Amino acid sequence: MQDPDARLAVPAPVRRRTFGAMLPGLLALALVLPASAARGEDPAPNAGPTFRDAELGLSAVGPKGWKLNAEGSGPSEWTRLATWIDPDTDAEAVLSARRRTSTDVQALLSRVRSDWASSREITVTGTRAVPPSPTNPVAQVVLDATFVVRPKPAPGSDPNVPPPPVPWRVRATYWLAPRGEILLYAKARQTHWSRFEAALRSLESSMTFSTENVAQGPKGTGVFRDERNGFACKYPEGYTVSLPALRNHIVQFAGVDADAPMYDVYALSWDRSAEDDVRRLEAFYRDEQAAETETAPLTVVGQEATRLEAKARIGGRDLLLLTVVFKRGTDRLYRLKATAPVAREAELRQGLDAFLTGFELIKPAR
Repeated sequence: MQDPDARLAVPAPVRRRTFGAMLPGLLALALVLPASAARGEDPAPNAGPTFRDAELGLSAVGPKGWKLNAEGSGPSEWTRLATWIDPDTDAEAVLSARRRTSTDVQALLSRVRSDWASSREITVTGTRAVPPSPTNPVAQVVLDATFVVRPKPAPGSDPNVPPPPVPWRVRATYWLAPRGEILLYAKARQTHWSRFEAALRSLESSMTFSTENVAQGPKGTGVFRDERNGFACKYPEGYTVSLPALRNHIVQFAGVDADAPMYDVYALSWDRSAEDDVRRLEAFYRDEQAAETETAPLTVVGQEATRLEAKARIGGRDLLLLTVVFKRGTDRLYRLKATAPVAREAELRQGLDAFLTGFELIKPAR
């Protein structure tokens, strides 16, 4: 059997074509990863070939020693953007993009499973959704699979003795960005996978999406209202409103200055206490970010609340994250988060106080 990659590198056919007028649909991609790459700084001296797409605001750094083929820009369905190839092992990683097809990570997970279910050549060994976290608000779906290549007999060999089959492994990682989906499809021989996986992790961690000069929503209106989730709030004049379209991350307000305080509102179903959620966030910051944390009680819109403060080094920057957690009724929980560099702590605290003052609960729409 031939390598099924030609048909199943991504479930839908990959087309190399430009997308002209379709570009605005992807311009609001926002993956919060290392800030140095997002700003276009040169990669480390030992880094491999770098792919950049100014229109998508996307960059990714390949493993050292690999070759890079830049192949296209922008999606109709799936369109290849770039391919990194290891010349020593024929392992490769293909970066593709398409318009957004799913409203949340669970919907994307269902679609991915459906897309791959019909394959007779590739065996899916696992799929999982990776929910957004405080340091990476873009959800992912990760699929692992295997396939077998049966090589043709070498010239002069006994045609009655077929060469042994060669097992390969596949990993397909989907990013559910706000207005588009990004796919990194990687494959390598089973015997090379352990070495390849380390290089793949390096490539994934290098990926950034710039949000500079992106039209994400109305600017300067000063008021945001969400009847579905039952709240309204005021935000600083001139800020941009971004709707992440993730299940619990409702809205983000960002300033023109990349270091200006950023405000996020989360709303989720939660039948446990607000203190349980605070403890969960504390554990995440402590275990995953080696952060220093402290808590303090306060009152927000007449509700008892807790403010969680965390200082952590994220993406090469020392950040202060202030998260206010409170419940409405028995099963609705809100998180109001403000983030900025530690050097702008005073501005961040003043901004959060103003944000909390302008936050109100309204009757949810049915």
